[in-house]
Formats: sequence, C-alpha cells, structure tokens
Amino acid sequence: KWASEIAHGVIGMTRSQGNEIVKKLLAKYEDNIPNVPKGKTYEQCWDMKTKQPIREYKQLYQKIKAELAELGVRFKF
Repeated sequence: KWASEIAHGVIGMTRSQGNEIVKKLLAKYEDNIPNVPKGKTYEQCWDMKTKQPIREYKQLYQKIKAELAELGVRFKF
C-alpha cells in the first residue's frame, strides 16, 4: 500500500523536484543514521487476530504521510 501511494503521489514530478524532497528528508534524518532504531516487527504493528494495523501504527502512517504531503508528494488517497 505504502509504495503504491508514494508511486502515485510522485507521478509527474521531475527528478529535480524529487531530489529536493530527498534532500529535506536527508537533512532531517542524516545525523541519526549511525544510531538508527531497530524498528518493530510485523506482529508489533498489526493485530494478528483482525489482520489490521494497530492504532499506533495507523497514527504513525498518517503522520509520515502528512509530512511527505507538506514536502510536495501529492497523495491521491
């Protein structure tokens, strides 16, 4: 889902526009690269009984999506 939303959101974007987004993201995260957090497992992000993402994961997804939209990704969904 995520890759599809990003792919659709950058249709028509030039490489130069995409590069500007990447540079802004790199500036935000570059200092943390040596100490990148491990992240979570699938089972920690999804309810195994309902096969749906947990609330915390949904909120993180929406937060990141909003951040990328502010940077110029044009989400359709």
